[in-house]
Amino acid sequence: MLRAWCVVLTVVACTKSNETPTCAPTTGTLGPFGIVVDATYIYWTYDEGAGAVWRQPIAGGEPALFATLGGYPRAMTRDTEALYIAGGCDGYVWSVPLAGGVPTWVARDDTGDSCIHGIAVSGADVYYTTGGVLRVPIAAGLPTILVEPPQGGFGCNGSIAVLGTDLYWIAPCSAVDATYGSLNVLTADGTVLREPGQSSGDALAFDANAVYWAADGVIKRRSRIDGTVLPLVFTDDVFGMAVDGTWIYWTTSSAVQKAPVMGGPIQVIAQISGPAGIAIDDANVYWGGGNVCPAGHAPK
Repeated sequence: MLRAWCVVLTVVACTKSNETPTCAPTTGTLGPFGIVVDATYIYWTYDEGAGAVWRQPIAGGEPALFATLGGYPRAMTRDTEALYIAGGCDGYVWSVPLAGGVPTWVARDDTGDSCIHGIAVSGADVYYTTGGVLRVPIAAGLPTILVEPPQGGFGCNGSIAVLGTDLYWIAPCSAVDATYGSLNVLTADGTVLREPGQSSGDALAFDANAVYWAADGVIKRRSRIDGTVLPLVFTDDVFGMAVDGTWIYWTTSSAVQKAPVMGGPIQVIAQISGPAGIAIDDANVYWGGGNVCPAGHAPK
């Protein structure tokens, strides 16, 4: 069990930003989920029907189809060379060069038993979550199972992050063991630590000092130095999360919000129906999802 310190949370009022969000034209691409940014473009996955990755210049302009994957692509991450996309229940892990080109699969599961939801990249490897947690070389090779799926029944894992020698992931559901909504840590010596919680979301973010996630209606902070866990702010189910060292940013079913990394008043950045994935750069917050503003951004 991870060590936790109890603190008293103060219920604080929300304040609303006066900024008007900028939304990409829908062009029929309702249903984005994963979203990432680089210095030039916003990229998002469209997970309905003929699944694809779209992109739009940060400076403005029309969104354009970047890569067609098929199926239902979900979460997405990147390094300096490529995008990496979790293929959902199609069982694929995709790679798409940022310079453009044909998508290739890094890993696949044709059994139909694995839904790939969370994805991360570190060095020469991609890490992804199904019922278990796996690692596969970007170049070529077979996946290595790092964490076995639950025995005797269904389980799923969500967002994942690789931080130094530790691997963090969220388990948003399990019908077998007590992992529902928990933050899990796989340490270098193979030990799995767990902070239980109840949440249908699987948001996870980190900075140099801590890892952040949402469970039990609260955004929590776990120190990367000594494992201390602190509850920060009360909020609804959280679907996406990002952090910049000063603020935590997250999406709920109806808004994009932020709060200080050590807790404090919640500020509403945008009131949007159904945002999901979230990303940040030095100036803006970006989100994917929502029927009115499927890929939008607003000043931080």
